[in-house]
Amino acid sequence: MTDGYRILIAYQNEPFVNLKAEQFDKTRYSTDKQSLIDSLESSAKDSPNMESEKPTKSKMGRFESYAINRTKLEGGVLSTYLWFDDSDAQVLTAYILNDEPAARKFKTIDEYRNLRDRLLQKLSGCDVH
Repeated sequence: MTDGYRILIAYQNEPFVNLKAEQFDKTRYSTDKQSLIDSLESSAKDSPNMESEKPTKSKMGRFESYAINRTKLEGGVLSTYLWFDDSDAQVLTAYILNDEPAARKFKTIDEYRNLRDRLLQKLSGCDVH
């Protein structure tokens, strides 16, 4: 990584997303990208109650996306998303956070998924440059 930023996104005054925006060295980008995907897969396998043991690959806006999601409202991180912009060797990593039941702004996994999906839709339209 040659440069990076961390951004904490709140929802109704509670931390909701820990977002990292990183610029990678173009000569090492392919290797670094695969390492990030492998690490995400390892997290999926080693964490209980995940939707899958492998990250889900999709396209979000101009980004190639890999994600893991919990099936229950437990643990400190409910979802992790990696967005790759191969043309610019840039990566966004979003850790979508859980909170104590009394403090969180969603009560069910479906409410969480709805909120997560709205956030992802907005983030995927952001320009990383």
